[in-house]
Order: sequence, then structure tokens, then C-alpha cells
Amino acid sequence: APELIFGLVAPIGVDLDLVADVLSQSLKEMDYQTHQFRVTRLMREISTGLTVADSPYIQSFKDRIAYANEVRRLLGDDALAALAISAIRSFLAEERERRAVADPVQSPSAEERTEEVPLSNHSYIIRQFKRPEEIALFRNVYGRQFVLVSAYTSQQARAKRIEENERQSQGGLISDTEAS
Repeated sequence: APELIFGLVAPIGVDLDLVADVLSQSLKEMDYQTHQFRVTRLMREISTGLTVADSPYIQSFKDRIAYANEVRRLLGDDALAALAISAIRSFLAEERERRAVADPVQSPSAEERTEEVPLSNHSYIIRQFKRPEEIALFRNVYGRQFVLVSAYTSQQARAKRIEENERQSQGGLISDTEAS
């Protein structure tokens, strides 16, 4: 089974945890091991001088958007995708090393240990793309193994989810008006 890479894209307010969980479960049923990478975590490897608050919910989104925009300003519009590709390559190298240590007899050759060689029955879910340049880089690197998954829900449902998450992030102590 070929190595597969899934890129998620959705507007703010879509429940990407649900999307990623359903996708992971479906892949598991097909005997795939799935690994998730969040672009908003990977981007923090690049120092920008900005901070990202974990809460309240809406401020956290604003901070992550500002941080991502600053990374793109510093390194280019496809920088976050490049970070995700680097994370996949690092995972591949670590996984091959782990396998070599666990079973030296079946240890792969030096050519097979490279992060360039895909692992069969492995899939990667990248959360989430925001720019066409990011998608173009993944398509250029992974070709047909890259699948873009777009998730959508109505604007009303997204607004309601954002309001609820904002309310929860502040301990449920704000009114509906303040959460909007």
C-alpha cells in the first residue's frame, strides 16, 4: 500500500478534529498507520518575535494567523508547507532508525534508511493548508500520493462553534453577546 499524504483545508470554525479522526479511522480500517502534523505547531520552530496565546479561543486564532503570516513574510508563501514536508522527512528518518535498532537483522540498507524512501501503509494528515502555494508544493513533491481534503459547514454552524469554543475557553463565564 503506497504512502499517502492528506492535506486538510477548511474555514475557521469547521471541526477539523472530527474530520481528522474520521479520516484516521478509515485509514486504520485499510491497515494504514496515520500520523498527524499541525502546521500551527510546526511554524513555531521559526522564531518571529510574536507570541501565540492558548486562550481565549478567538485570540488564539488571531495570534496563530499573525504568526503564520509573519513566517510567510520571512520565508515565502510556501514556508509552512515546507515545514510540514520537513516534519514528514524527520519522522521517516526516525522511524527507520527505530526499526533498525529494534531488529538489527532486518535492518534496511543505507539506501533504504533515507528519509526519501516512503514507508508503505503509512499516511500523514497535515492540518491545515491556507494558501494555494502550500498545496502546490505538496503536489509537486508528492504527486498523486497527495490528497487534498476540503471540509465545509455552513457559516451559521461555524459561528456557533466558534462562539461555544470562545465561551468554554473563558470558563463559560461570558454571555452569547460577548462570545459573538
